[in-house]
Amino acid sequence: MIEKMLKVYCAARARDRERLVDALGELGAVHLLPVDPAKAVADARTSADIDTLGRAIQIASSAGEAGTPPGIGGLEAAREMLAIARRAAELGARMSSLHRQIEELAPWGDVTRETLDALDAAGAAPRVYRLAADDVRSIRAECVQVVAALRGGKVLAAVIDRTGRAELPEGAEELPRPATDRPALRAEAARIDEELAAGRARLRALAGLRERMARELAVLKEKAAHTIAVRGGAGSEEVFALQGWVPARRAGALAEGLARAGLDAALRTFEPAEDETPPTLIGYPRWAAPIKGLFDILGTLPGYREVDLSPFFIITMPLFAAIIIADGGYGLVFAVGALWLGRRTPRAADKVKVQLLLVIGIATMVWGFLTGSVFGIGPVQMAGWGGPWETAGKAYNSVLLGGRVDRAAFEAALAVTDPAARAAALAALGDAGMLHLRIMLMKLSFLIAVAHLVSARLREALALAPSQRALASVGWAIVLAGMFRVVWFLFFDLQADAAARIPGWVLGALACGAALAILFGVPHRSVLRRVGVGFASFLLPLLGTFGDTMSYIRLMAISLAGLYIVQVFQILAGQLAGVATWGVGAPLLVLGHAFNMSLCVIAIFAHGVRLHMLEFSNNAGVTWAGYPFKPFAQHDGEER
Repeated sequence: MIEKMLKVYCAARARDRERLVDALGELGAVHLLPVDPAKAVADARTSADIDTLGRAIQIASSAGEAGTPPGIGGLEAAREMLAIARRAAELGARMSSLHRQIEELAPWGDVTRETLDALDAAGAAPRVYRLAADDVRSIRAECVQVVAALRGGKVLAAVIDRTGRAELPEGAEELPRPATDRPALRAEAARIDEELAAGRARLRALAGLRERMARELAVLKEKAAHTIAVRGGAGSEEVFALQGWVPARRAGALAEGLARAGLDAALRTFEPAEDETPPTLIGYPRWAAPIKGLFDILGTLPGYREVDLSPFFIITMPLFAAIIIADGGYGLVFAVGALWLGRRTPRAADKVKVQLLLVIGIATMVWGFLTGSVFGIGPVQMAGWGGPWETAGKAYNSVLLGGRVDRAAFEAALAVTDPAARAAALAALGDAGMLHLRIMLMKLSFLIAVAHLVSARLREALALAPSQRALASVGWAIVLAGMFRVVWFLFFDLQADAAARIPGWVLGALACGAALAILFGVPHRSVLRRVGVGFASFLLPLLGTFGDTMSYIRLMAISLAGLYIVQVFQILAGQLAGVATWGVGAPLLVLGHAFNMSLCVIAIFAHGVRLHMLEFSNNAGVTWAGYPFKPFAQHDGEER
């Protein structure tokens, strides 16, 4: 539920401005609004130090800790870390330049500059020319040596002639003598390597001061927030005032808190005006709290005047994730991982993310066991191993899957004595089971689509009531239900009977829903304008209902894609184990599962989240245009 907000104004004597700000910070209940945003900024020095500490903490997180931390302050350590990082970037650029130069000087070999100068003094310094390979034989000199082959049929040739009368073919291009040599460049690169290694060691030692830096960062942020609060107020020589937003349930406690602080302050609250946009603070039911982790990751909130969709999300998001992952073994990995992370996650803001992962893991375990896939292994694969696995596979198919694979055919395939024929019969049963699963998932995807989208429209209607536009939302819910029946007809009825026709009641329902959407979508006293504008506004969303319904078929496609990927890796690992050992094939199988789990996580965000944030939210009338309620607090930044 989105909590009700009140606009609050608080005024005190000018000499009490610091006490007023401190008292509000202690209470942590007001989202302050600066009177003049241009003035509500922290000191430049404080802002710079906050930036320095923040960047240093990021560096420390990736550097790792080693050695004894130096006995210096957090800010001093942060500045040193940034200086080391800047120096490392400069040295890295220089190192890249040195490697290029070393490569360019390859034709000169490891001859030093001093050697070249000595040869030059003796009149025997080599000259290097770029010319065609066929022209090398036409060079007339005391010594000619090809030192490198180039593209386009050209070479580099070193020529020595102490007489100064060397004859060169036309088109030979002399390369200038280098200003340095490869040994000198390598020596400089070695010195840079040593400096970089020393810098990394110093960074690891400074990283041991990360907690100290974090504490100093918190103090500076508190100082900056206090300064912003003071500068964001309005005042004169006599009065100082602040404005902001306060949850309606805390307005009374705010007045009592200021009185307990001994402040002679005036406090007034008002309902938000139509043109004002208060921040959004969601009061999550305890059972829906894990979904806050998703909103935190996405950084999205509904607008203040929109509706809270968290109860819907906590029900359907784990379901969608389970269908996408589609493997009970993967669900077990996610659930165990969540339990492990939960023990090592101190922050409450991160715990809800871990709880969401646990919910998704449990839902995936249940779904995977019910659909017959545990690390890609189903009843057919289990039965193919023979022995006790055969009994387990038959029981799995009969009890948990309700006989998804035809039991008589299963028994007949297992009764085949020839190993090759038995394997072929089981493979055919596996293919039949996958076909059955594909059809089941396709039907389920469309059923989920209509339930999801219709509930979104009905939720929108509930939020709009008693406005006439609520009837338009009900009309769209009817249209979505009718569109679902049309899609079902196209995908399933026509496949079973080419002469099938769309039931008449479906067309009647579509017409009824369309009438409600057109007549009440844009309420107006003029019937002509109501119908004209309503009809124009109806056409494009009507096409969208078909697209929205069809969009849910991605659940089936992604679910099967993951199963096929696992099967491919199982086949490859089995073949590799057949020609070698399972000591070679098992790592490939583990790698395949890890790869597939990574794809599943990406798919949850790319498709599961999309169905909620776009298709569902658009039909629920939620644009996610809200901004978070952030109370001014002296000691912590958590929402209270």
